[in-house]
Amino acid sequence: MAAATDAVPGYLTAADHITFAAKVSFPGFTATAADIKMNGTQGVGALGTTARADHIHPSDTSRVPTTRTISTTAPITGGGDLSADRTLAMAAATTSVDGYMSAANLTKALSYDVSCSISGKPSASQKVLIFPAVQAFTVAATGHSWKCYTNPTATAVFVCAKNGTTFGSLSISTSGVLTLSGFSATSFAVNDILTITAPSSQDATLADCGITLKANL
Repeated sequence: MAAATDAVPGYLTAADHITFAAKVSFPGFTATAADIKMNGTQGVGALGTTARADHIHPSDTSRVPTTRTISTTAPITGGGDLSADRTLAMAAATTSVDGYMSAANLTKALSYDVSCSISGKPSASQKVLIFPAVQAFTVAATGHSWKCYTNPTATAVFVCAKNGTTFGSLSISTSGVLTLSGFSATSFAVNDILTITAPSSQDATLADCGITLKANL
């Protein structure tokens, strides 16, 4: 009789006996539920038992359960439990509904226009506006406006100044057209003084005017 091989029956050699004898027997299934772990630190383990195919791992208490809910109050909408993706949203505010402030509304909210009116004819070099700042603001480089009910006989130039230093002028033509000159964005701090001064010579007809400087907080 020849020695057995993978394909041919035969006798068991001493060497093969040693190999078989060294084999570790099946350790069996675990009977302890605590041996079946939840998620944790990665490791190869040390137990000699194995879990059955229908075993169930305990719930991972380190994770938020899907029954946990996200609650919202107006103006935020959305929310719900964590069994699905949830979206939180907020609409733009209106005059009747709370919401977020849009960029356009923020621009309006930060508007800080400065105006003055002149009843009758302004005298020569009259300060038609003396405006002490109670909070910081910035006069814009553009966007200023003018209205005159009686246009000047000659171009009239009103000078805008910060603490006595000119930062721009408004020229009004005989047809009432406004031209800005020398303006750049000019910042004012608390207690700075903004003035607008009438032309150095009184115009024969210029009367009943209004000036608005565009500014922002």
